[in-house]
Amino acid sequence: MYSAAMITSLNAKNMEYLKHLSAIKGFKSVRVYLDPRLALAEITENHYELVIIDSDMPDIQALGLATRLLQLKPELWLVIVADSDEYALRALQMGVLDYIVRPVEPDRLENLEEKLNRRWGILWEKQ
Repeated sequence: MYSAAMITSLNAKNMEYLKHLSAIKGFKSVRVYLDPRLALAEITENHYELVIIDSDMPDIQALGLATRLLQLKPELWLVIVADSDEYALRALQMGVLDYIVRPVEPDRLENLEEKLNRRWGILWEKQ
């Protein structure tokens, strides 16, 4: 079982996404952080496999936060959720697992789940 963190603001569209995310098989917990600075501190001190960064937060640069997290914990799987694909290529080139553009459609979440299952399968085989 794996743990995930989501750095987001609480609004209706994000709560819907969180509901779908928590239904993905394999998660034992999903922790929601509303403060990116607190999230950065706790994620680097605790064990998470997956971190989802919502680019729709005030005072947050999703790519900057993703870069910092990957510098501190290169094994993290990062997903960015955004309103446009403006930074998708850059995010994927820097090592982000997935870049999802809103509205988040169910088939897009299924695609993410498949990616996670492939990665988890590889990890399980190594253990």
